[in-house]
Amino acid sequence: ESNHPALGIHSDAREALSDLLEAVERREDAGAAERVRTVLEKVRVRIDAQDLTLEQQVLDAVREALPDAAPSFWDMTILAY
Repeated sequence: ESNHPALGIHSDAREALSDLLEAVERREDAGAAERVRTVLEKVRVRIDAQDLTLEQQVLDAVREALPDAAPSFWDMTILAY
């Protein structure tokens, strides 16, 4: 599901992001923080409405076990690797 049209980019992430930073201009958006808070709250409500007790316990255990600076990588279908 996508909220916006998308364009796939096949590239080394460091190079692609560096090129994108050079290509776009910085802009200020006073309402961005509030929109982010609203989206995060909607996501939290949707997650809380599901019976994900076991999954949340696994995620909490992983977070507790890892040092604060340890990298972990997540996606929608794999808890962590």
